[in-house]
Amino acid sequence: MRKLNFALLVLVLVFAPLLTVTGGFTPAQAQAITDPPLILLMDGDLWAYTESLGTLRQLTRWGYNQLPVVAPDNNRIAYASVAEIAIDALRRQGESPNQPPANIWIWDVSTGNAVRVAQQPPTASFGAGYPTETFVRRSAPTWSPDGTMLAWIEEAVTQTANQSSSVPQLVIYDVKLGAVRATAALSNPNALAYLGPLWGANGIAVRVPLSGAGGTSGDIFQFYDNNGLRRLEVNLPSQNAIMIDYRWVNHMGQEYLGTAFSTNKWVLINPVNALTLDAPSVPELFAVNSPTGVSARWLVDQSSIRWIATGNGQDVPLNFNGFPTQFAIAPSGQALAYIADAVYILRGGKTTRIAGTERVATNRIAYLAWGYMNWRSSRATTAPPAPTPLPLPTQAQGAGTCVGAPAARLAPNMSARVTLDPPRPNSLNTQPAPPSRSPNSAQLGLIPAGSVVTVLAGPVCSFGFQWYQVNFNGQVGWTAEGEAGVYWMEPYGGPAPSACAPNLPPRLIIGSQGRVTPGVPNAIRSGPSRQNGVSSVVGTIPGGGVFNVLNGPICGDGLTWWQVSYLGVTGWTAEGENFTYWLEPLYCGLQVPSRMRAGGMGRVTPGLPNALRSQPSTNDAISVVIGSIPGGGIFTVIQGPACGDGMAWWQVNYNGIIGWTSEGQGTTYWLEPQ
Repeated sequence: MRKLNFALLVLVLVFAPLLTVTGGFTPAQAQAITDPPLILLMDGDLWAYTESLGTLRQLTRWGYNQLPVVAPDNNRIAYASVAEIAIDALRRQGESPNQPPANIWIWDVSTGNAVRVAQQPPTASFGAGYPTETFVRRSAPTWSPDGTMLAWIEEAVTQTANQSSSVPQLVIYDVKLGAVRATAALSNPNALAYLGPLWGANGIAVRVPLSGAGGTSGDIFQFYDNNGLRRLEVNLPSQNAIMIDYRWVNHMGQEYLGTAFSTNKWVLINPVNALTLDAPSVPELFAVNSPTGVSARWLVDQSSIRWIATGNGQDVPLNFNGFPTQFAIAPSGQALAYIADAVYILRGGKTTRIAGTERVATNRIAYLAWGYMNWRSSRATTAPPAPTPLPLPTQAQGAGTCVGAPAARLAPNMSARVTLDPPRPNSLNTQPAPPSRSPNSAQLGLIPAGSVVTVLAGPVCSFGFQWYQVNFNGQVGWTAEGEAGVYWMEPYGGPAPSACAPNLPPRLIIGSQGRVTPGVPNAIRSGPSRQNGVSSVVGTIPGGGVFNVLNGPICGDGLTWWQVSYLGVTGWTAEGENFTYWLEPLYCGLQVPSRMRAGGMGRVTPGLPNALRSQPSTNDAISVVIGSIPGGGIFTVIQGPACGDGMAWWQVNYNGIIGWTSEGQGTTYWLEPQ
């Protein structure tokens, strides 16, 4: 595999800091400083500045540490550090143009203890002049939103005097277990590098710039779940501008991957369905623990970056043009820090220059870490204007007949609701036509059952449906009123229903299977509500329990609910709360939903046979082949699925032989329902 150019990683993360700082916020109320120390990477070492004492303390004395990344608990710092085997070569030759071998460390801020969680192989060497040298490069790590795991990209490199090759992979490390949980091979023949990763509520994103793409061509983004399974690959079209940064962004209650360009345009990628939309405003950075505190956003102005901070309703320009890795907000949301000719803290209208930090202006890159931060759509100081209805098409695709469509009951300026009977979502499309029938129409997303929309225009007859242009949570598109005498939309005049979980976009699929995440069980209730006067508990699903998805999603009591069937019990269970999913799709190595079910019949797809094994594994040490099922062979499903070796396994009975067989791999099914 080709050697990767990691100079792009530096380009993505760093812009040179500028000079002095002015301005500040008017404090709403004087407050005691309760924030933890500000962490600074300066001259390759970690330093801690205790604001209440005005003291700067050196934490490490290695000189080759890299970008510190703060955990969601604001008490741990993860970072990559140049491995000891590379130090002699770096001192002899200067800073390496390519990323040298690195290890991964976690620093506990409260105790001062550091733990190495990834190191070099025992036989690794770098720059020692051996005919063949092997070592492992690692990117900066990223924390999972719950703080229990880390992810990074690493390359096992083999190089000689004439050539170098590497095997890149995404690594997911379980901090609680102290072991690697999963790996995913990264392979694209045109990849110039693999950048990131970034971990959000919807999984892990990896950027793949392509060779020859330059700064203006579209890049590929790959999305992985928490187990390292690749879900989507999105080829972002060229924006005729340089991509400056990319971050997870919460927009209208859903998390997107935001890609920022030199034109101040942000393109949001939906990690669930791969659709993209232009961000209506420049996203802002905020402290997760204090979302109403100070926030900040940046703009590109004449080829430089201009930052604007917001606090107490005031916008304050900052004489600072670094990147987010050189900017930090305190966990309390009451202060911010940034790097210019030194490190500065802005709190309560007062700007403090930290003595002893002047060395950040040298040619070595400096970074900050303080509170756990996220990005979101900018908060508007006034109510946003109502979306302008798009012009009606001159002639809808397939127009001319609405035979079978129910009589139109909606009109512009009305409120309408997706019906609860049946409790199914409505598609929101770019045109008044099904995407499956019109190449000009694409699905923007789904409107969950019970959700209220504002009707902007319509009806328009197309393909036998009555279509209306609607505004759903700020997103404008077309949705159909019904079919075959059944209404999917109805006039609505009541109060708005309780919203779904704003930070957890639905991930389950009707007709597929899901699983309760390991740990606490999920209650099954008689209705989509956790109010005992409205619904009652009819059963539970233990952690790891697998269920069938029957219907949903429905919003209720601030949660997203799915109708499920578990061991004969049918009812409603919630998908999660805040930033934590309680349910997850069951793929087990498949990039498509599992289709089999216990108690049903199935068959091996025509062609190659499927092996029957004694256990759900391909490891011959724990599982042996006890038979095979020929292509087209029919069997009875006993139980499953079970995950093993990156595949979904089902225990089946084929002609009296009981064993485990795999459902497929990637996007290819080897089994199908009969």
